[in-house]
Order: sequence, then structure tokens, then C-alpha cells
Amino acid sequence: MMKYKITLFACAALLMTGCTSDKFEIPAGDVPAAVLNAYQQKYPNTEATEWDAAKEGGSLVYVVCLKVNDKKIKSSFRPDGTFINEK
Repeated sequence: MMKYKITLFACAALLMTGCTSDKFEIPAGDVPAAVLNAYQQKYPNTEATEWDAAKEGGSLVYVVCLKVNDKKIKSSFRPDGTFINEK
């Protein structure tokens, strides 16, 4: 019975570590100035509703969530402010 409990615990621990994400919400004050400037140039007169940082392909990416004409948009930038994509 004890062996069964240990096996069950080990499987649960492995599953939980596989569910972790490399994406996390960050405050706007922690976003690099180059990214903020690129965002403001691309989307003037908009307000970001959320900023996230994520690891994609081993590189750090900043994702901003915003609304443009009542449409929700997620836009990604590299730390140097280079625009990546928009969803």
C-alpha cells in the first residue's frame, strides 16, 4: 500500500511540473523603455490592459494586451522593442 502511495505522489508531482508556464504577468513599470516606446508608437492613444513576459524559443518576449476599437489585441515585442506579431 505504501509503495502505491509513493508512486501516486511521484506521478502527481511530475504532472504538476509539466503544467507550469514560462509566462507571467508583470507591472508596466517593469517593461523595458524600448518596448514601451515601440508599443506607444504602434498603438498611439491606447491603454494597455495587461503586460506579460514569456519565454518563447529560449528568448524573452513581452506581450501587451490592449483594446483597439472594442477589439482585444495581444501584441508581442522583443526586449529591444522590435515588433514580433499581433493576435
